[in-house]
Amino acid sequence: MYRKYLSLLLILFSFIIKDAAQDHWLYGSWDNFFDDHEYRSSLVVRQKMIGERLDAGLGFTVDTINQIVTGLDYILEYGSNPLALQPVPDIYYKYSIDHFRAFFGSFPRYKLLNFPLALIKDSFLYYKPNIQGGLMEVNGDWGYQNAFCDWTGRQSATVHEAFLAGGSGHLKYSIFYFENYFCMYHYAGLLDLKTPVVDNGGGAIYFGVDLEGKTFLDKCSFDIGGLGSYNRQRPISYDRKAGLQERASFFYKYFGVDMFYYSGGKLLLTWGDPFYRYGRYLRADTYLKLVKSKHVDTKLGWSFHNVFDKTNDNSVYLMIRVDLTSYKN
Repeated sequence: MYRKYLSLLLILFSFIIKDAAQDHWLYGSWDNFFDDHEYRSSLVVRQKMIGERLDAGLGFTVDTINQIVTGLDYILEYGSNPLALQPVPDIYYKYSIDHFRAFFGSFPRYKLLNFPLALIKDSFLYYKPNIQGGLMEVNGDWGYQNAFCDWTGRQSATVHEAFLAGGSGHLKYSIFYFENYFCMYHYAGLLDLKTPVVDNGGGAIYFGVDLEGKTFLDKCSFDIGGLGSYNRQRPISYDRKAGLQERASFFYKYFGVDMFYYSGGKLLLTWGDPFYRYGRYLRADTYLKLVKSKHVDTKLGWSFHNVFDKTNDNSVYLMIRVDLTSYKN
């Protein structure tokens, strides 16, 4: 399997190096993750996620606005067969001009999308690190707004047709900001089989204030907004749920706290955090930034989960990311 990927990349490199501009660069990152989800809740899967990921390759600058990138993203899950998770190819085109950029192909989602865990849980980044499709974004001093489509399955006798699409934005004015998120997961049947089509999705909006630089804290923000979900198994009508959420975030030197409180309908989201299915959920993430470096990011955290009359849980995690890229993106 590895030989097939490497052969494909070597062929691509030979054509690109021959015909592309002289400006080329190496890129890479190394991640290590330990996330212990040994919950007591019956709605949440009990599991430990431990492993590391290496993403590396070559990038080619065609001109001032066009780039081609080729590489591999490999995940090793500790204790498993090294070939259990196949490498994911990085093969994509990037277009970038003032206040607009676009990606098409198979490209890392890291730093491009940052959805609330209620909509897309953290394990999605561990095991589905690439968007395979496209993303477009407009940005400026006012913030950003993007839209994406991630194709996750071509219909066959054994594979369901599926894709995840949506968008997100962060608009700011002075100390005030507005955030919006939307995602839709389409899950169709197998080829030649009359299995039901499922449409599942949700969204969130937040209005808040960012007091960074206004207090002694390095980070200080508060917001309030709404979360919602919908689920439909065709031809049955939509099942819609919604509620309110308050969030607060603080960070000082090496220590931070993020707090979330949700109250409302029992959200049902395929890729969302299952704790929101309780309808009332309080979460507090405490964490330490052990290393403060331009190229190294670490986070040691202890999270507390409270669903009031149901159960109390906690989880711990350690994440390390090293940027190996040799150029300025």
